[in-house]
Amino acid sequence: MEQLETSEQAKSRGSTSVIHRKLVQVLTPSTTSEGNIGPDAVHLLAVKETCNELENGSTVIGFAFVDCAALKVWVGSIDDDASCAALGALLMQVSPKEVIYNARGLSKDAQKALKKYSSTGPAAPLLSPVQPGSDFVDPAEVKNFLDLKGYFKGFCNKWDHTFDEANHDVALCALGNLVNHLKRLMLDEVLHNGDVLSYEVYRGCLKMDGQTLVNLEIFNNNADGSPSGTLYMYLDNCVTSPGKRLLRNWICHPLKHVEKINHRLDVVERLIENSDATLSTAQYLRKLPDLDRLLGRVKASIQSSEALLLPLIGAKILKQRVKVFGLLVKGLRIGLDLLRLLQKECLTPSLAKVVSLPVLDGDNGLDKFSPNLKQQLIDFPIFRNPLWASSQTLVGRQVQYPRECGPALYPLKKKKCSC
Repeated sequence: MEQLETSEQAKSRGSTSVIHRKLVQVLTPSTTSEGNIGPDAVHLLAVKETCNELENGSTVIGFAFVDCAALKVWVGSIDDDASCAALGALLMQVSPKEVIYNARGLSKDAQKALKKYSSTGPAAPLLSPVQPGSDFVDPAEVKNFLDLKGYFKGFCNKWDHTFDEANHDVALCALGNLVNHLKRLMLDEVLHNGDVLSYEVYRGCLKMDGQTLVNLEIFNNNADGSPSGTLYMYLDNCVTSPGKRLLRNWICHPLKHVEKINHRLDVVERLIENSDATLSTAQYLRKLPDLDRLLGRVKASIQSSEALLLPLIGAKILKQRVKVFGLLVKGLRIGLDLLRLLQKECLTPSLAKVVSLPVLDGDNGLDKFSPNLKQQLIDFPIFRNPLWASSQTLVGRQVQYPRECGPALYPLKKKKCSC
């Protein structure tokens, strides 16, 4: 809830006038994107169940979950049975802070699984039934709703190409319930600028259902639900937040193909052989900010200039956006230096077989699009702007917003800060 005017503006309408206020956004533990949220991904999950007409007793569960900090939405579906083993695997992998479901449309077995796996961690997620009358049952209605609202238009590909043809309808309905919930929370930046990606619970990996992950104490022990003494706690020596999230994803999807396993072992062998390069790489990684979340926050600012017009916090919001954008540019500098180091030490070919790695040279390399990319990042005009210096005050200052930094980030020409 924010003020739309100052007290002086309210008094100008009359001595008994009330200051106008407006609900700007609703934040919950599952949709927070700022502050000290920790390295782990924060997910809001929506599930939708339907009976499988081809196999007796089996069900299909569509799901969609969002990471508001990274502005990413994943969708998919799973074939399950009365044991709800696949649903348990999904819950353990995603580890949501909140689960949205239709109490009437979800079987008793599935509801039991939600409650069972919700109690395995140190903090149980919130189980939120869908609001009456807001549950989507027709996939065509969901598609029309998304197209009418213009959601996910900022995504480079068409969002509907993400779905698996086999269980397209149920996954689309789950996405509709998730979008409807985000719309109620007024999280328009996620809906307009978010990326829609495909997610497979068992994607070409060794299948570990939810009960297996619990019994093996992969992420939480069975004594108090904490990560103490678990496999993840033992393996986690990552120095970056994206690295911790990637490690968790790899543990949830253990490889079963010998060739892919050998690719990872080759990288380990190369790093052991070249200890100097390993030490330098670790030093760069420690300096590297969380680019996923910084990029998400920058994308969230696109076409969202209304908040900057709020009289009391507009300047503060602008200062935060400038700071985030500057941190992103600095992070890209460090990332380019790290890529050049890996290329110099001939580690890029083996790493590219394990992780998605940007290429500097060649037809699709970054240097083709901008030969002087590093120098351009160093000379980026944002660092000459007074807003970048966090120690400088904005009170009573006439601020010039540099147009070369982009109209999306600086939508105003001039504004006298009054906060």
